[in-house]
Amino acid sequence: MIRCLIVDDEPQARKLLTTYLSEITGFEIVGVFQNAILAYEFLKSNPVDLLFLDVQMPKLSGIEFLKTLKDPPLVILTTAFSDYALEGYDLSIVDYLLKPISFHRFIKAVDKVKQRMENGNFLRLDDSLPTKKFVFIKVNGKMVRMQLNEIVYVEGMQNYVNIFLLNGQNYITFSKMKFMEQELNSSGFLRVHKSYLIQTSFIKEIKGNVIVLDYEDNCKEIPIGLQFKNKIAEYVRSNGLS
Repeated sequence: MIRCLIVDDEPQARKLLTTYLSEITGFEIVGVFQNAILAYEFLKSNPVDLLFLDVQMPKLSGIEFLKTLKDPPLVILTTAFSDYALEGYDLSIVDYLLKPISFHRFIKAVDKVKQRMENGNFLRLDDSLPTKKFVFIKVNGKMVRMQLNEIVYVEGMQNYVNIFLLNGQNYITFSKMKFMEQELNSSGFLRVHKSYLIQTSFIKEIKGNVIVLDYEDNCKEIPIGLQFKNKIAEYVRSNGLS
């Protein structure tokens, strides 16, 4: 069973989500709260797999609440304003539902949750990643568009990542390496260390426990993590390099 928590300050919205969840199998409601503060206390001692989270709530908004969680569950945002979608994706949500929520759209969102949990890809956002050409990254309160072919590598820093570009610029954003890996993995990127994700087109050579990236007259040595050696070896074999 997928353990669900509903957090919404609107009684009708809480009732609707409760009704929808009761009509499908595999989901169990473990808590329903009208504000994020009560939900925060509940999460301290209760495991939750999926969080239905309203964006606009008094005292503590859904976005603010989500940023306080060190290890958040899967999240589906519920909101009356589509403007929050990009910010939600930057925080690694699975999907967002625009109010009033139709049952058809609700089913589509929870199906994404099932797929993530069955495949272990908890943070992958959509199935169109292979054709993706750019991503939006939130930096200093604004959404910055980055072309994927200009990202050389990503360095993880606990709850933040540092994105390094071809032109020498770098951007730090609130995110986790797991999210970045799922977001970029199908677009020519490879996780080679718990703290590094690289674009494979910039690989110059692999020597020992180091990968050398060559770009714009620069070279960057990236360490290879022990747990990623087999993945890198498979990448080399599949590309006819050995």
